[in-house]
Amino acid sequence: MRVALPYVMRERRRDGSWRYRYRCAGVTRSLPGKPGSKEFLDAYHALRRGEELEVEADAGDAAPAGSLEWLTQRFTAAMLVRLESGHLAQATFRQRTAVLTKVTQEHGDRHAFRIPARAIRKIIEARAATPAAANNLLKTLRAMYRWAIEAGLADTDPTAGIGWLSATTEGHTPWTSRDLRRFIKVHPFGTQAHLAMMLLIFTACRRSDLVQLGHEHIEGAAGMEFLTWRQAKSKGLVTIPIQPPLQKALAGPAANRVSIIGRDKVPRTPFLLTSFGRAFTPAGMGNKMQDWTKEAGLTGLSAHGVRKAAGALLAEAGCTEHEVMAILGHASPKTSAVYTRSASRRTMAQSAMVKLSRVNIF
Repeated sequence: MRVALPYVMRERRRDGSWRYRYRCAGVTRSLPGKPGSKEFLDAYHALRRGEELEVEADAGDAAPAGSLEWLTQRFTAAMLVRLESGHLAQATFRQRTAVLTKVTQEHGDRHAFRIPARAIRKIIEARAATPAAANNLLKTLRAMYRWAIEAGLADTDPTAGIGWLSATTEGHTPWTSRDLRRFIKVHPFGTQAHLAMMLLIFTACRRSDLVQLGHEHIEGAAGMEFLTWRQAKSKGLVTIPIQPPLQKALAGPAANRVSIIGRDKVPRTPFLLTSFGRAFTPAGMGNKMQDWTKEAGLTGLSAHGVRKAAGALLAEAGCTEHEVMAILGHASPKTSAVYTRSASRRTMAQSAMVKLSRVNIF
């Protein structure tokens, strides 16, 4: 019997019989019982929930030392340590483990340190129909082998010299000034949608940062107020002067909701809360933005598209490359120009945001 369940693969034993194994996020377990049986499905769903099986593990569950599966298990364990210490973003961990699970299912038995670069290239090129996925696979494998070299497990990186595939799309669609004006007209001051848009426009933050921004991130300096936070993705520090449109939004009712628990009447943080008084997840905020854009009669736009639009507006306003970098929180420019780390991010950010506030989007 053939089964089609995520993370389940069929393998032939040496005696010619078949076994079914669950492989996901560094976990490999043989599934008991016949495929499709209650015992089989109960074990599968328990593993999907992250539970450990109470049945005796198959002797073949241990990945052969030096295999690609063996290496991915150790890299996943190392990533978990970084995740728990706050040095790796949750989204990056999920993305990498999903990629490595797929690779392990297809090539887990190959020797991790004897696989030639041409074999890696073939694995990448097999995904040429989806360049973004292919490049993400290459990026993940490259991160794993670089970690392996640092950990003393490998001497060379077989991904070195393999180029990226050309993407066929330009990613998230940037919002136009017309799109922004339409959104703001439908979602006026005082609404949560308006507050979210003001934060997106006047901080150019990512969705993962939008859901964490709150009152504790406001600080004063040189007679001005700034929003200062550490990015969820890159862990880089960003400090943005609060411009009048955003300052007005932050003083409004949407940003000063009180906790549904307790009677202290202290404004809750973050600024954006669900109807249950809890913080949004990045995915939940993405879904909410989709609802708000549909209400405004807009399609094909996302929160990240506002970030791209802000970058374009900053350039249109005459901001320098380093000023744009200060706002977007980039550690280095994508061009070959050398980033001057000694430059004052706060001074450049203040100059950039003043220029942005002059662009007519209202």
